[in-house]
Amino acid sequence: MSEKVRVGGLRGYKELVRRLGADPKLFTRACGIPDGLLDDEDALMPYRQLIQLMELTATELGLPDFGLRLASNQDIGILGPLAVAMQNSETVEQALRCATTYLFVQSPALSLDIDRLTNCTRLRVQINLSHMPHDAMSQAEDMAIGVAHGVLAMLAQDRYTLLRVELPHGPPDDGSVYETFFGAPVSFNCASNTLYLSRGTLSSSLAHRSEQLHRMAADYLDVYSPAADGRVSERVETAIRKTLGTDSCNRESVARAMAMHPRTLQRRLKQERTSFDDIRDRIRRETVEHYLRHTNMPLSQVAGLIGYAEQAILTRSCRRWFGHSPRLIRNAALK
Repeated sequence: MSEKVRVGGLRGYKELVRRLGADPKLFTRACGIPDGLLDDEDALMPYRQLIQLMELTATELGLPDFGLRLASNQDIGILGPLAVAMQNSETVEQALRCATTYLFVQSPALSLDIDRLTNCTRLRVQINLSHMPHDAMSQAEDMAIGVAHGVLAMLAQDRYTLLRVELPHGPPDDGSVYETFFGAPVSFNCASNTLYLSRGTLSSSLAHRSEQLHRMAADYLDVYSPAADGRVSERVETAIRKTLGTDSCNRESVARAMAMHPRTLQRRLKQERTSFDDIRDRIRRETVEHYLRHTNMPLSQVAGLIGYAEQAILTRSCRRWFGHSPRLIRNAALK
């Protein structure tokens, strides 16, 4: 399966390329990226296509530090709903732990590893794609670790201390560009993309955090975790079961929390031969059947539990689902 990445990861790409005196469409079209795709941050694109675009752009513009330049034009907002959970964590370390758990929101190919060493903390940022050597994706890796550096600086503020940086690709002609960007010594041809941080960086408390916002964001991310087989329909089913009977049980709200455009969600479900309305209708039917056969809950409450404003709608749905009224179904279950 081709790993995908949120288009939001390329936020600022077009504007940067224009400032550098080039037309971004020349590069996107050469990589087979449809016009307008980069305007939809919730859309998904193959990660290898993003890598191809970054490498082509750097080569054509003659800028081996293009990935760092793009990273400097981005912020934590490119992480979508994960950004809310991170910014409202108690400490920088908790924010990073949150990222290790939910980085799938950006791409299943991305990973973040935190290791506490004797005198510092090691943070490794990796793009996990088979048969993709580091030198073939150096721009995308530079952007990823550059964004991680920027996010840490924003979260920890004046307590952010970066001790050194290790990068797996070869050194550019002017390595000082990297040391200027990171403000720390940089080594090349290393095993992985790694930031070495002071222990005090991770213990920094986050100002103006909201425990309620953190819990809400984490709950959303828990609900919309990808299914093991990658099927969107299973994620949607989990979301509907969690929100059934609330104002959030609609396609737009579910798509937004899944970091996906509603049209994209509709298209993905169609590919799996279902739809949001079909899944919700099935769950409503299963829920109603349970309450009618196994409880004495008033019908008006049953209707409210599945998001119906009136009991009459429940009656019509029962006739459609079961061929009988809800009272008849309940009476038959009691015999």
